[in-house]
Amino acid sequence: MTAVQEETAKYGDILILSGIEEKFTKLSRKVLKGFVWAGEHIDAAYYLKTDDDCYVFIENLYKALTNVNIPTNKLLMSYIYPVARIQTFGKWAEFGYFLCPNYLPYPAGAGYIITQDVVRYLTINSERLMHYNNDDTAIGSWVAPLNIEYLHDERVKILEWNKSHVCTSWLKHGLNPKTMKKMHFMWLKTKESCNYLRFRYTQKQLYGELSTNLN
Repeated sequence: MTAVQEETAKYGDILILSGIEEKFTKLSRKVLKGFVWAGEHIDAAYYLKTDDDCYVFIENLYKALTNVNIPTNKLLMSYIYPVARIQTFGKWAEFGYFLCPNYLPYPAGAGYIITQDVVRYLTINSERLMHYNNDDTAIGSWVAPLNIEYLHDERVKILEWNKSHVCTSWLKHGLNPKTMKKMHFMWLKTKESCNYLRFRYTQKQLYGELSTNLN
């Protein structure tokens, strides 16, 4: 029994997807199959996809979703890349992307939020959707026909980081087991002193300073 199987047997907290090869170029298939499972088994207003090298500040994310007038349908919320050139070499090379000269707007694959109707759309159309090597550009392509609301949120921390972000960020990317533990203890030590008034943005601030509507 592998460590993952032992974890699943003990806690029941890991979904094992069968029939998908464990390699980078199969990530979009894994992500889509995960959303299909979620759409069939989980009834939620918002769904979060993240990576295993990310720390999610649950309380901050909850505040972000409940204290702000965020759309409850056709939403993609993350650090959004509005324009990016199609990669033709290296790990992220994509040779089958023919939709347009550049990638369609896509989220940081480290973490993004989509609404229930988007998950339902992915579930219904899972057998019809084109698979790409990169799961982040794949989700951007899959949801583009929905007249999606792109909410650019810099509280998803991909590269930039300092301790002050603990009170405002809802995701930090690029951690290993050691730094993950450090982040967790830093959060436990700091969260009581965080001023959550920072999350009480007005609608004007939300759609001005924090977001970029790419439609």
